[in-house]
Amino acid sequence: MDNQYRYLFAGDSITDWFDTDSLLPEYKIQNVGVAGDCSLDLLERINYRWFTAPSDYIFICIGANDLARRRSPEEIIETVEQICKKMESFTDHSKIVLTSIFPVRNNAERMNDDINQLNDLLKQLTEKHKYCYFNLYNYFVDENGMLKEKFSDDGLHLTNLAYLTWAEIFRNSNLNGLECEHF
Repeated sequence: MDNQYRYLFAGDSITDWFDTDSLLPEYKIQNVGVAGDCSLDLLERINYRWFTAPSDYIFICIGANDLARRRSPEEIIETVEQICKKMESFTDHSKIVLTSIFPVRNNAERMNDDINQLNDLLKQLTEKHKYCYFNLYNYFVDENGMLKEKFSDDGLHLTNLAYLTWAEIFRNSNLNGLECEHF
C-alpha cells in the first residue's frame, strides 16, 4: 500500500478494534468502525463528515453481525451494495474495497458456510461494480475451515496477533493506484 493515499475503514467491532493509529502509523487512515454494527447500522451511520478529507480507498468490512441477526447472505449483500452507493455519492474519486468477512471458530450465531457464501457474493459485487476485493479470509482460516485459534480468544473477535497480521498484509498489499492485483 502506498502511504501517500488516504484510507477510510468502515465496519463493525473487527474494524473498530483495529488500532490503525499504532499498527499502521505511516498511513492516513480514518477508522469509523463501530462495535455491534450490522450492515443496516452502517448504512444509517454514513455521513458527509467522513468525506471532508476525501479518501482514495474506502475499506468496508461488514456482515458478521447481520448473520447473528439471522439476515441471509443475499439480504446482507443488498445492503452492502447500498452502503457502497451511498458512500460513492459523497466522493467522486474513492475506490471501494470490500474486505472479506473473517472466519469464526465455534460460533453458533455465525456459521462459516454462511460466511463463505457471503464472501462469494462480495466477490461477485466487486466484479459487478469494478470494486476491489481484499481477501483476508485465506490468511485467517485453518485447515478445518475455522478461524485459526491463535487469532481469537472467543472465536469471533481478533487478538493482537491477528491485528498485527492484518496490518502486515495491508502493508504488503499493492493497490498500484486503482489496480487491485493483490486481491
